[in-house]
Amino acid sequence: MRQGKVLQITFCVVILFSCAFFTFLYWNDNKYKNDPNEGIQYLYDNWEFYYSVLLTPEDLKKGDTKGAYMEYVTIGEVNNYSNHNPYREAHGCGTYVLHLQLASEKARYAIEIPEIYSAYRFFVNDELIGQCGEPGENDKNYREGIQTKIYSFEAAGECTLLLETRDESHYYSGMTYPPALGTESVVLQRVYRRIIFYTTIAVLCAFNILFTLYYCVKFRSSLKERSQRKNVMIFTGIAFCGILFMGYPLVHYLWQCRVHPWYTIELMSGYVITFLIVLLHNRLTQTRHIMEKGVGYGMVVLAAVMCVIVFLYGNFSARLTLRLEVVFSFVVFWYKIVIALYLVGRSVISVYRQQTEGVPLLTGSLFYACSYMWDRLYPKFEPIYGGWFAEWATIIMIFASGFVLWRRLLQNAKQAELLQKQYEEMEKQMKIQVRHMEKVNETVEYNRRIRHDFRHHLHAIDTLAKEGKVEKVSEYVANLSEYHKKGRSQGTLFCKNTVINALLQYYEDNADLSEIKTVIRVCADENLPVPEVEFCIIIGNLLENAIDASRPLAREKRKIEFYGKQEGAMYLISSVNYYEGEIRKRGRRFQSSKHTGNGVGIWSVERVVEKYNGMMTIDVGEEKFEVKIAIPIE
Repeated sequence: MRQGKVLQITFCVVILFSCAFFTFLYWNDNKYKNDPNEGIQYLYDNWEFYYSVLLTPEDLKKGDTKGAYMEYVTIGEVNNYSNHNPYREAHGCGTYVLHLQLASEKARYAIEIPEIYSAYRFFVNDELIGQCGEPGENDKNYREGIQTKIYSFEAAGECTLLLETRDESHYYSGMTYPPALGTESVVLQRVYRRIIFYTTIAVLCAFNILFTLYYCVKFRSSLKERSQRKNVMIFTGIAFCGILFMGYPLVHYLWQCRVHPWYTIELMSGYVITFLIVLLHNRLTQTRHIMEKGVGYGMVVLAAVMCVIVFLYGNFSARLTLRLEVVFSFVVFWYKIVIALYLVGRSVISVYRQQTEGVPLLTGSLFYACSYMWDRLYPKFEPIYGGWFAEWATIIMIFASGFVLWRRLLQNAKQAELLQKQYEEMEKQMKIQVRHMEKVNETVEYNRRIRHDFRHHLHAIDTLAKEGKVEKVSEYVANLSEYHKKGRSQGTLFCKNTVINALLQYYEDNADLSEIKTVIRVCADENLPVPEVEFCIIIGNLLENAIDASRPLAREKRKIEFYGKQEGAMYLISSVNYYEGEIRKRGRRFQSSKHTGNGVGIWSVERVVEKYNGMMTIDVGEEKFEVKIAIPIE
């Protein structure tokens, strides 16, 4: 029942959010919905197109179209020269002409020419303004070159824009994206915003990679499982492909690119991301059901096969026919639907099984699926600043997968750190037990020797007494008493509690090994303010920190004073030691001097004291560190 409500809420929220988000983009970040009053207009309508000919401004003036018919095209409706004519070739050449009516006074304008496939010459009226690549008079003189460029020119009144284009190598052909015309400041402002957007996305993907690598270095002990290492490697691949997939507009602004290999890499990156997301999705929502495993493997194989198809499609784009391009678009359409439905279905099952990964993955998968739906509902969309619908969906999926993976990795890191601390604590307890047993064995051995030698001492005393040597008897007894006093090795008796006494003896021995003078006075009987285990946590952490701080000091400064006693209804603990260097704090937490990050010892003591409604104060002097604790005795 609870999982059903979670699914209903997640579906409603994500679908409503995607509706609002993509509708907002459609009306506010769409070249086809741009307001011309903002000082810029996108030239997508009323273009004259002459198929299979390259016309110059002089040809137009003479009325010589070289036998080609003029037809009107809307830029963005198709991505090739066909203009909905299925009998045309996928490659070739064509001329685009647009007549504009500008202001009567001469002014300077800027025009952004996006990627035109795959070479062009650009004229304003009779003047050649610029070119990219070389369209040539035929395919032998053709030289590809693709780049987003900004040109400026002066014009007034009637103005004619002419673009000679040729493509012999790309899977697109001609002018696919509408140019932007306006004042220089407005055009450049929009270009800069677009660059900032894609730079931000690329930086975030790079941050994902750096964070993952940092985790691998810092918490490598938690990556001992092979599955965890694979998950980290897969996500690193997703983030790296995200940089390629979202960073291509930056490349096109900066450099003129050839079709091969750059556009194949650009096309492949999106499909490799999908493949890796499906793979990671399967690994994060693992199941024991054979049918689900089979479907999961099938989707991975499908995504891998699609990557191969896309690779071949990009590399052999020069040999494509229009029919093959249509078939490829059909295959891609259904492939995306199948993958989106699979990811959503797998996430729904994960939610029903109460897996913690379910809701984040379902959110990303639903948004991913909704992006395809809205792409069909809003086909006439090209972003001004941000990304396409599919790019936004990819970003959300990357961060949803990253969130799930990071959370799992951090949980593993915390668990590994906890296990390490437990191991260290067990090792410390073993040392205390071993040391205590050694002292017990020494005491037993000493008592055995006493019993063995006792009759010899009696014979000696009896002989001296019979001889009347009373003074010798007294001297012998005194020497014997001193001998036994020096021979005792059972350790200092600090208190009646055996466990606490053994712990205090352990730390006293550690301090003696480092030549640290200790003054320990602890009264601990059955009436302790906290359970015995937690009392040992307080004593152990305070004494261990004090010994660690005292070791680097000069011998005369190595001193620890530790007191514990009951006064009225309170149990008071005081620990004093000296130190050198800087004591660092971050907020309320002391920073460790043994490793980077927060210290654990003082924090553990604080938690025990707070648990039993006690008070704890820490006084940090220039060389003196003092901890005072008061815990009520119930």
